[in-house]
Amino acid sequence: DGGETSEDDESDSQDEGEARNWFPGNKVGQAEKDALRKLDPSEVRFSMVLNGTEIAEMGSNGVYNGLTTSGFLDGNVLARWGVHSYVAGVWGKAGAAAKHAAQLTDAEKKARLSGVIKQLKEVERQRKLEMEKSRNRCQNFLPPLPRCPKLCKCLKTCQCPNQCKTCKSKETHAHQLSQMEQCRAEMERLLSSVPPSPP
Repeated sequence: DGGETSEDDESDSQDEGEARNWFPGNKVGQAEKDALRKLDPSEVRFSMVLNGTEIAEMGSNGVYNGLTTSGFLDGNVLARWGVHSYVAGVWGKAGAAAKHAAQLTDAEKKARLSGVIKQLKEVERQRKLEMEKSRNRCQNFLPPLPRCPKLCKCLKTCQCPNQCKTCKSKETHAHQLSQMEQCRAEMERLLSSVPPSPP
């Protein structure tokens, strides 16, 4: 996966990184953080404190605790959570979040998962908005490159996404969105499996 990086790929442009990091005020990162907090309010599995300070809180040195300079969760946070990458390790159908949800009691599932699902839907909404922004930002100015089999110029529809940073970022968003959707679907399945309360 992504080693000790928060996302599976940190090589996107700065604008794209800002669209999905954990810097304070970022809608995607905040919704993901809120989802984990609703899933694990006691922070036994997903502690939001590192070295005695809240993750993403700025220190007196101007550095955000537990974040890389790009705003992604750093390796110390991921190691504390027992994952090697953020998107693939925490989310998805079989990620740490879904596994933790599966271990909850029926009462805990009923109390927590509706809120988690609501937050994941907000994450999905925000990521779709970012994907649309990525599509609108594609300048279609790439020159023909020998390694592009169709020697395209990225006109209208980009045919060489590996060469277009904007289109590559859109693909990254699509992968992350898929992981969130899979996680949310698994949460919904777990919640629906809880037997109804006796009358």
